[in-house]
Amino acid sequence: MSNPIWEKRIKIAKAFTEAFKTHEHDDIALREAACLRAQFPAALGDIQHGDMFAGRPEWLFAGYKISLGTGEIGYLCNRHEFEQAVKRGDVPENLINEGREIVDFWENRTTMDFAARIDPVYNGKENIPEEIANALLNPGYGYPWQEICFAANYMYRFAEINLDFDTLLQNGINGMIEIVAERMSGAENQSVRNFCTAMLDMMELLRECCIYYAEQAENMLLTRISKDLRAVASGKKPEHLTEAISLFWLYAHLAQIDNFGRMDIYLGDFLARDLESGYIDESQAYEIISGLFVIIRQAFWGNNNRVIIGGTGRRNEKNADMFALTALKIQRDTRSLSPSLSLRCYTGMNKRVYDAAMDCIFDGCDFPLLYNDDVSVPCVEKSFNVSKEDAEQYIMSNCGEYNIDHKSIATPSGSISYTKVFELTLNNGIDPFTGKRMLLQTGRLEDYASFDDLWAAFEKQVDNILDIVTAGMGHVYKAVRTRSHNLFASALTDGCIEKGTGIIGGAKYCGYIVESHTMMTVADSLYAIKKLIFDERKMTAERMAEALRANFEGYETERRMMMNIPKFGNDDGGADDMAKRVISMIANKTAAMAQKRGVDFCLPSHISVDAYVHLGKFICATPDGRKAGEPVGNSNNPLAGRDKSGVTALLNSMAKIKPEPSAGHVNHLKLSPAMAKNNRTQIEALIRTFFKNGGNYLCVSVAGREELLAAVKEPEKYSHLMVRIGGYSARFIDLPPELQEETIARTEY
Repeated sequence: MSNPIWEKRIKIAKAFTEAFKTHEHDDIALREAACLRAQFPAALGDIQHGDMFAGRPEWLFAGYKISLGTGEIGYLCNRHEFEQAVKRGDVPENLINEGREIVDFWENRTTMDFAARIDPVYNGKENIPEEIANALLNPGYGYPWQEICFAANYMYRFAEINLDFDTLLQNGINGMIEIVAERMSGAENQSVRNFCTAMLDMMELLRECCIYYAEQAENMLLTRISKDLRAVASGKKPEHLTEAISLFWLYAHLAQIDNFGRMDIYLGDFLARDLESGYIDESQAYEIISGLFVIIRQAFWGNNNRVIIGGTGRRNEKNADMFALTALKIQRDTRSLSPSLSLRCYTGMNKRVYDAAMDCIFDGCDFPLLYNDDVSVPCVEKSFNVSKEDAEQYIMSNCGEYNIDHKSIATPSGSISYTKVFELTLNNGIDPFTGKRMLLQTGRLEDYASFDDLWAAFEKQVDNILDIVTAGMGHVYKAVRTRSHNLFASALTDGCIEKGTGIIGGAKYCGYIVESHTMMTVADSLYAIKKLIFDERKMTAERMAEALRANFEGYETERRMMMNIPKFGNDDGGADDMAKRVISMIANKTAAMAQKRGVDFCLPSHISVDAYVHLGKFICATPDGRKAGEPVGNSNNPLAGRDKSGVTALLNSMAKIKPEPSAGHVNHLKLSPAMAKNNRTQIEALIRTFFKNGGNYLCVSVAGREELLAAVKEPEKYSHLMVRIGGYSARFIDLPPELQEETIARTEY
């Protein structure tokens, strides 16, 4: 039986496609505006029973999006999903041909198609060396990338856009129109006039969408929702908290944004004013903000949905803290995985806010995640090369990458598995897993006469793969820039209205972020090679290479020797210095790519999401003693179970890894329930010391090994159990077995 939702999807796609056909050769701003008018409000999801605010996303067959999730960007057509729906019988038979006509039209017209067309790796116009093609994962979507061996990739996606909702709420629709109209009055050319004309049209579309939802709410007898939307549609600045949320939330849908920035700043004043005037009481405030968090959770499930509270650089610290305290109370009560509540801590912060965060953590909540402004602000200032004032506006998006709130555009669209790159360095560019050549032929482990020779070869491989990946990222940025302006996002991104152009080229800062995976496995492996082969000469390079090729079968003694070399995470000077050296080298080489690519910054992100498990499947045995197929290093953490010297040693090691230059990294601490219950004072002291010693971020998870093992056996009893993976949190019982095993294996304190 067909699914009626496909009737709606094809209707929206047809209207959108007709608008594009009509305006295909118009100015890109005017074309985008016409297409968005065809898409909205039809592509807004209906208000659901229990919703406190109007606005839900709809999946698009063909249409326009910029930031939601991953996959298609800009002008899109989800061809693969359509054909799968046809196979399942979801698409009504009388609409299949119509759907295929839409698919045919968008062939070579989507933004992703354009990116592929200008990308020499995939357009077939240049002879790309086989060793590069073998090393790269295809940038498209819709296939099981977790089952493919690769060294690196760049993705046709655009993510981590954060908007200036404060300016929107302080001005209202009419105020935004005045800002754009003033810029238009001084437009220096037709392109800027077209940009402003299109943006003014989008402000009117925003008003119309408010009215659309207001009428829907009236039909459902949802008086408060309708009243708020009518007030917002009038164009005046919001007066009350629910009006402010209604405007922000609907705008987020039209801009297709799924990270929400410093919410305590832009909603704090409305909350404080309503409470002080008696318009609402504290229980009503709790209900309102909880209602917002519920719809965020339902609309945008996943590892996005960042909500930032706390931190320096807030214009309204007292009112913002009032919002933060309410948000933390909701988190403690609900123990929810969404939104991803993140607290920026700093010297002199409101003790009530900090204590409320600790209450959440020691009650077993995965949130809030803790960031240290005393370290992170200088890190952002140096890494992004910006003023302290701008650095104080740093935010974390998706898995935790830094950006500067509504001032910078940087999507983590590049990704490198550095353990695979290192493995190739040991095998003369031949991947031992597939037997294929990848990247450069720099020699085998047996060929390096000194550790310095090995290090130089690895550096050469790092330079090469960074050059390949950042070049590919440039094609993604060019495709986005030349196809559209991303009007709703541009209106609330610093620099775009002033320059009269879209977010790529218009934003105050624009750069690249490269996901840099599995570096701790590289560091531990290099240290084992240095100690055993070159310093102590306890093992020959030939013998180690044989042991690795055999996956240690018949080489148990050699594996023990490798395992016994000190590892990162134990406060060992030698091991930790090697980790610092590896990460610093990769970070500095990544940062150096900014000048070559003509962007403001290019930064590594030491955040592995769950890639460390998937990537490990295709990496053979490594010199740190790890066996083939096992997980590799997870961000800034030791491999599971290798931190054997206690919690203080672990935190000391992690604090030694300075975060600059980078777009952030991840530090995990897993506590047993007994430890959390009986030693809160001591653990809080450890956290403070970790931050004082230079730690920039800490995620504290309270989950006991026995409880996790019980959840594997009887998952139905443990739906409440949440864990942090790499860049996201999840219900433990929902994880695949390999991730469950890795989580259980982590050292528990």
